[in-house]
Amino acid sequence: MLAVTFINIFAVFFALMSSRRGNFKYGLEFSFITIAIFLSLRYDFGNDYMTYLKAFNRINNTYSLSNLNFRGFYIDGEHMEIGWIILCLICKPIGFFGMIILTSIFTSFCMYYAIKKNVDKQYYWLAVFIYVFTPNMMIFYASMMRQTMSISIFLISINYILNKKYIKYTLLTILAMSFHLTGIIMIPLYFIITARFKFKTNQTIGFILIMFILALSMSSILKNIVDLVNILSPKYSKYYSFVQNENINSGVGIILMIILSIITLFIGNKCNNKQKVYIILSYVYILSIILSISLEPFYRMSIFLLSSMSIAFAITVKYLHSFYLKISYTIVLITFTIYQYINVFSNPILMDKLLKYHTILGTGVWK
Repeated sequence: MLAVTFINIFAVFFALMSSRRGNFKYGLEFSFITIAIFLSLRYDFGNDYMTYLKAFNRINNTYSLSNLNFRGFYIDGEHMEIGWIILCLICKPIGFFGMIILTSIFTSFCMYYAIKKNVDKQYYWLAVFIYVFTPNMMIFYASMMRQTMSISIFLISINYILNKKYIKYTLLTILAMSFHLTGIIMIPLYFIITARFKFKTNQTIGFILIMFILALSMSSILKNIVDLVNILSPKYSKYYSFVQNENINSGVGIILMIILSIITLFIGNKCNNKQKVYIILSYVYILSIILSISLEPFYRMSIFLLSSMSIAFAITVKYLHSFYLKISYTIVLITFTIYQYINVFSNPILMDKLLKYHTILGTGVWK
């Protein structure tokens, strides 16, 4: 935990230096170089690291680029899509460690690019803070390698929507889906993002009321859905299981996250077109975390959108005109993030793979 915290503090510090007036204008770049090095050198960090190492070896022992299984690959019950299989085969000459380095650099660059393009320098530090200290972002992304590739592709694809380069966005959507099926969310997100939202106060309040009613009625709705699924197709009932032991879906956690996200909705009219995209994504994110209280597939959807919320929160702080509201919002956001961060390291399921940071330099052999 100390090593991770130390790296996170350094990353935030560099971003903060970039936010201040002065000659240190490459602070954000230094911040993500630090993050990329940390992620590149990790070994057995996160619950899924060794599963991916085992899969890399099996894929390269089973397939070649001329002999592919386009239906994917299963290892220990985990399905791995064709995009990941091809990446493993391409990276065979440099080994699994080499692939980790390449993917770490790529995913770090995508997050850097999204922050650089959409967040004012003054708030770089806040966006980086949320990204590195929110457990379901950088820390979990280090373990969820396939989905992280899909999320990263989405972050750079947003620019193609704004520039009306639809073919490139379509190709990136296919690429994202080839790494993880949750990339399919990019299809409806395209239509949602391109819709002409007016961000009127009455519409925002109406959306909030609908989400509030939906949250209150989720238990009864889910009971009926689960009963119907159990009758029609019992094998799919596992996808409607309750998500447990996740901070973001605990009572206090989800309420705080919804409140923080709702405040974001009210600043939509003050943003430029690029920033409005992240406000629109806030609407979808709120819906996904409410549904994820009981529907596990929507938890994956909320994780997919969570990285964009680090940008949305930083944008929100900028446009809050009241000084006291700006300070209060920032304090609550930081406090909540730190609470989540500390709590995840006390989780007995996760702590064994997160408390100690091992590097590939200590393995003695290149895998």
